[in-house]
Amino acid sequence: MTLDPDHQSGAPASTASPCTSVCQLDGDEMCIGCGRTIDEIMGWTRMSAAEKIAANRRAADRRHALGITTDPD
Repeated sequence: MTLDPDHQSGAPASTASPCTSVCQLDGDEMCIGCGRTIDEIMGWTRMSAAEKIAANRRAADRRHALGITTDPD
C-alpha cells in the first residue's frame, strides 16, 4: 500500500473499504468509525477504483481533522 504525501493524513492509496464495523453517523451524516459520508457509504459498490481511492483519502482527512487516530486498516 502506498501513502500519499500530498494529503495531510498520509492517506493510503487503497480501494479497500475503510469500514470498521462501528457504523454510527454523527450529526453531519458522517460515520464516526470510517469517516465516510452516508453518500460515500451508499455509493461504495458503484464507485470506480479512482473514486474509492478519493473517498478513502477524504475519509482519512476527516478522521485526521477530528483527531481520530485509529486507522481502519
